[in-house]
Amino acid sequence: ASSVWQLFTKSLSVSKGETVEKYILEKVAEHFGSFSPQFSTAATTWGHKYEAEAVAEYEKQAGYEVYAKNEEQSFINYLQYSGCTPDGLIGDVGGVQVKCPYNPANHIKYCLMEDQEDLKKNEYKYYVQVQTEMMVTGREWWDFVSYDPRIENEALKLKIIRCTPDKDFQPLLEETLQEANSKMNFYIKKLSKLKS
Repeated sequence: ASSVWQLFTKSLSVSKGETVEKYILEKVAEHFGSFSPQFSTAATTWGHKYEAEAVAEYEKQAGYEVYAKNEEQSFINYLQYSGCTPDGLIGDVGGVQVKCPYNPANHIKYCLMEDQEDLKKNEYKYYVQVQTEMMVTGREWWDFVSYDPRIENEALKLKIIRCTPDKDFQPLLEETLQEANSKMNFYIKKLSKLKS
């Protein structure tokens, strides 16, 4: 779900051209055993290092028990070539997407957001991600969480933005994923004929 945003523009209309084609070709390559180039930066290392701590703090502040978290995370398939790996699930109704920004200014930006409309307007990539996760899992809500352990003010260390399914966007998301999956299937069939 973290790369589905490539199928959309910032205004959440369907994207066209190279970005969409790149997304589809990466998914086709994954089907044949390759993986999208993975890179490790200080930011990704930081995020992975603090994710478990962030989930624990979220459980404490929100009062939820999160399962399928940390090392228990697993991919949930959707359609033929899509899906998501939630950072955690809550009961039968909720989920959580955790970000631990390396740049503290990004965390402060999230702290200033009030609701999912702010997330949609200011961080559409993450908005598309949580909408995808809700659609894939059938959950009623998803919390977007930002955590920065360096913040001294305890009230600002963790920000929770509750998101619910966007009834206007999710049908377009579904249709776009179906079209992308159809094109992936076409490419996979074509390439499978070339295999010896």
